[in-house]
Amino acid sequence: MSNPRQNPDKAQRTDGDTALRQLLSQAIRSCPLSRVQICEALTRRLGVKVKPFMLDSYTAESKKPARFPAAWVPALCEVTGNNELQRCLLSAGDRQFLDLGERTAEWALALRKVRQELAKLDRQGQKRSRKTRRRTA
Repeated sequence: MSNPRQNPDKAQRTDGDTALRQLLSQAIRSCPLSRVQICEALTRRLGVKVKPFMLDSYTAESKKPARFPAAWVPALCEVTGNNELQRCLLSAGDRQFLDLGERTAEWALALRKVRQELAKLDRQGQKRSRKTRRRTA
């Protein structure tokens, strides 16, 4: 057996495999659905029978030959509501673009709220101004 430190490619594969299994486990654990319900939803979306023992194999460190199919990632993310596995599969550059887009969307939402608050304050100021004019007239 070779040492992962002597073979960096193997170390990267091993670390990548562990990371994917952990992300898969995290997505399943964070989902309000049971494993059985997740499997049923995946089966409906994929047209392939997915059983709980399969998810167990895909997440178990001891079951290295069992690999979660990449084609199933979008369906799993949709079912669990957790996109971290899909995000992990993006290149570093694509993740940067995605992060930029998310930050831009957050700023746009914050800006919209500020504009709404300013418009509200402006309307209130106009009402006060009218009342003041009526009193002085």
